[in-house]
Amino acid sequence: MRRCIRSAALLAATILASTAVMAMPASAAPKDVGAADSGSTCAGLSTPPLPGVDTPRAAYDWQGAWQSREVYIPSRGTGSCLFATVFAPAEPGKERLPAVVIVPAGLSTQNEFQWAARDLAGHGYVAITIDPQGVGRSDLLAHPACRDGLPNCGDLDNLFPESVLGSQTARVDAVRSGLDYLASPANPFARRVDSRRMGAAGHSLGGSAVSSAQEVDRRIRAIVAWDMLFARRYPALTLDPCKTLLNLAARDVSPRAPAMSLNSDGGRPFCLTGDPEYQRWAGFEPWRAAGVASMLVPIRNAEHMDFAQQAGPGQIDLGLPATGSEAELKVFAYYTRAWFDRYLAGDSSATDRLVAPRVDGRPRDQVVSTWLPSAAYLPQDGIDCPGLSRC
Repeated sequence: MRRCIRSAALLAATILASTAVMAMPASAAPKDVGAADSGSTCAGLSTPPLPGVDTPRAAYDWQGAWQSREVYIPSRGTGSCLFATVFAPAEPGKERLPAVVIVPAGLSTQNEFQWAARDLAGHGYVAITIDPQGVGRSDLLAHPACRDGLPNCGDLDNLFPESVLGSQTARVDAVRSGLDYLASPANPFARRVDSRRMGAAGHSLGGSAVSSAQEVDRRIRAIVAWDMLFARRYPALTLDPCKTLLNLAARDVSPRAPAMSLNSDGGRPFCLTGDPEYQRWAGFEPWRAAGVASMLVPIRNAEHMDFAQQAGPGQIDLGLPATGSEAELKVFAYYTRAWFDRYLAGDSSATDRLVAPRVDGRPRDQVVSTWLPSAAYLPQDGIDCPGLSRC
C-alpha cells in the first residue's frame, strides 16, 4: 500500500492547527472542486487536507467563471506523487485552449497562487497549480524509491530538508510534470488543452525555475516570472551574502521563450537597494540580447510576498506569511494574463494592454515603480522601450 511522507513543515503546521478550531469561511470555498483524482502511477495515495493550510483562498468576481479539480500527478523525475489543482472555464466547450503551469515560491504552497489560475481559467485557459516534491500534500520521497530510468533518482535536491526549504530542481520537475499531465488523458480537462500553446509561471524560486524550464522544455512557449526572471548569476566570488543566496537559487540559462519579469519594488529579498539595475541585468537584458520578447514590470510599493495571496480567517501559511491583497493580485493578474494572451493565445491586441498608459483604470505611473527600471522588448510589434513611459 502506497504511503505518502509529508514534509516536516506540514507536520509542524498540523500541530499548530490542532491548537485552534479552524472554520472555513464561505468566501474561501472553491467553485466546483472535485475529490482528488490520482493518475495510474499515484493510485492509492491518500493525503487528507489539513484545515487552514490546504483550504483554498478567497475567489474574486473579476476572475470570471471557472471550475477546478484536485489531482495527484506523477513526477517525471522521481516517480513521486505531486498534489495539484487543475482549473478550466466553467462552461463546457470543444475549443482547444492555451494552458499554463504555475509553481510556488520556496516555503509556499500552490493554494497561495491559485488567484492566477482562476483568472486564467475564467478567461479562456486551462491552468494547473502544483506543489513540488517535498511541499504541502506532495510526496517527500520518490515512490517507489529510485525507479530505473528516472533522471533525478538520488538527487539531493529531492530529499528533506533542501526540497522543503527550496529546490529549483524540484520546481523545474513540477513544471515539466505539469506539462505532461495537462496533455495526458488523466487530466479531466485534457480535451480542452492545446498542447502547442503551453506556458509556465512561478514566484521567487518558482520564477527561477520557469526561467530554467523554458530552456530545457520546448513545449513552453511563454513564461511569467513573479519576482523575478533569471538568466545570469553574479560572479561566483561575490562577498555579498544576499547575492550568494541568489546564485544558489538561480542558474545561467539561454533565453528561448518570451518572458515577462513582473516584480516587486520593495526589494526583499533581492538586494536591490545596493543594485537597482539588478532586475534588468539578471533577466530582461539577456532576453533582449537574444532577440526574444521580454518585459520588465516592477510594481510600485509591492513587496516580495505580495504575489502570494494572503490568508483569510482560519487560514495559515506554512512558511513566509503571504501578504497579497485583492487589489495587488488584480494588477498582477492584469499583466500576467495580457502576456499570455499575446504569446500563448496569439492575441495581438494584448500588446495594447501591456504598454497601456492606464492599468485597470489607473494611470500607469501609479502602478509601476518610479525608482526601479522598467522596459519592454516586443520585436513582433516593433517595440523596444528602455522604460514603459517611453513606449
